[in-house]
Amino acid sequence: SRRRPPTPLRGRAPRDGAHVAADGRPQSCTVTVSSGKDALDKATCNAFMKRARFTPAKGANGLASAGRYRGNVTWKEQ
Repeated sequence: SRRRPPTPLRGRAPRDGAHVAADGRPQSCTVTVSSGKDALDKATCNAFMKRARFTPAKGANGLASAGRYRGNVTWKEQ
């Protein structure tokens, strides 16, 4: 099951960015557009760093290489 932030933390969707290593794991997370709630922004990056995995980018030589990710996160109540 997916963990959701407690109701008081829910708000607008934060936008985040990350550096992704050649193995597809995020190396950093930065909130680039805040949700307006510091606790929600922190929960977003914590969840992203713990759970996000990517198919690695490939360089001109065909080998996996580091890359960047930018996106929005939407928390939904169930």
